[in-house]
Formats: sequence, C-alpha cells, structure tokens
Amino acid sequence: MINTMRQTVLVAALALASLQVHAATYVFTGQLETGPLAGQGFSGGFSYEDQLLAGVGSEYLNLTSWALNVLGQAYSADTVIASPQAAFWDGQFVGLNATFTSGPYAVTFADGFVDFGGAYLGYSTPAGEGFGSYAVSAVPEPAALSLSVLGLAALGLIARRRRQALASAG
Repeated sequence: MINTMRQTVLVAALALASLQVHAATYVFTGQLETGPLAGQGFSGGFSYEDQLLAGVGSEYLNLTSWALNVLGQAYSADTVIASPQAAFWDGQFVGLNATFTSGPYAVTFADGFVDFGGAYLGYSTPAGEGFGSYAVSAVPEPAALSLSVLGLAALGLIARRRRQALASAG
C-alpha cells in the first residue's frame, strides 16, 4: 500500500515537473529621445512561445500577442506590416522586430543583434522622424505561481503522510 502510494506520488511529481509555462509575457515602456516628438513616452506588451527557443545563435520567435501605445495611436496585430518577432542571441532577449503603420504614422522596432543595448524604436510622422529606447520586464505567469503553490502543497502532504506512517509503525 505504501509503495503504491509512493509510486503514485512520484508519478504525479514527475508530471508536475514536466509541465512548463509556454507563453512568456512581457511589458515595455520607453521614451522618444530625438525628433519632433522627443520626450513623449510609449508602452505596450507582447508574448511569445518560449519553448520554441533553442538558445543557440541568432533566433527570431513570432509574437503570439502584441500591443503598443505611442504617438496617440494604439497599434496591435491588425496594424503590423510583417509578423512581429522577439529576437534572441544565444538565448538572451536582444529586442523586438516589428513595423506598424496607421495613416501617416509609422513605428519600427529594431533589435540590438547581440545585446539589448542596441535595440531601439524609430518613428515617422508628418512632423518628422526620430528614435527612442525602451526597457522590457517580465510579467509573472499565473500558471507558474499556481504550479509552485501546488508543488509545495504536494511536498507538505508527502511529509505529513510519511510522519503518520512512521508513527503508526513505531
């Protein structure tokens, strides 16, 4: 009986350990630094499927969701010219690649090739063109937190049952 329970717990633990959160979600904020709109801010967010990342050399993953607010415009997947991508060098995020248009406005994200320090945003308006920089931060996935809590609860249950079994045997 105890061996069966141990095997069941072991299988459940291995199943939980094999689960991975597949969508990586990030938010970004930045500021336009040059051109006629210097000083204005922008923000947004994006997601990609992180299990597709091999972690070697130059890689580009298509974004599964995207939102950008800049120049008084809200951009999304509907206004992008080509599929927006997250760029990586040896598994490290180095920036975004995307071009959005809305009327006379255009916004382009370019990656930093081998590091995020070279990543930038370029813009074009009827008043002129300019550039900006941005910072990216991860959004904790609710599933990851849930799995952590579930794992801790399972470990607590295993320890409690082990103590009960030892107390009954002794």
